[in-house]
Amino acid sequence: MIVQHKEKILVFYNVLKSLIIRHTSKRLQYYLYKLNSTILIDVEIADDLQEQITGLMFRQNLGYYEGMLFVYDTEKKRSFWMKNTLISLDMLFVDANNRIIDIKENIQPCVIEICPNYTSKSPAKYVLEVNAGFTLMNNIKVGNLIT
Repeated sequence: MIVQHKEKILVFYNVLKSLIIRHTSKRLQYYLYKLNSTILIDVEIADDLQEQITGLMFRQNLGYYEGMLFVYDTEKKRSFWMKNTLISLDMLFVDANNRIIDIKENIQPCVIEICPNYTSKSPAKYVLEVNAGFTLMNNIKVGNLIT
């Protein structure tokens, strides 16, 4: 897939890693660029094991311009489930080169005892969870960059 440079849509202030080092409250804001528009998104960082295990479980809501960014030390196939998650989500899997390599859209809360897993097609270093429908409404595609 050829990605036009104009189509870079998810952009951090600088490189992801330098931003994460500088954050103090486990929250940061980043800009989502789409053609001639810019969207500012407030992201909660999940960069330790307990935060990654808990994720967005038991949350009653998530603002439209909010999300959770899971940050890992290495790249590998990532698998998520929706156990005890009360809101529908989109999952964007991002590789070490900051390229979106997979998107799982409109994942519904799990209401059964054994929940399905949603696994990235390729190794990912980051996973961004946003409200279901966010990627569709903002025309976010595999191949777009987070830089």
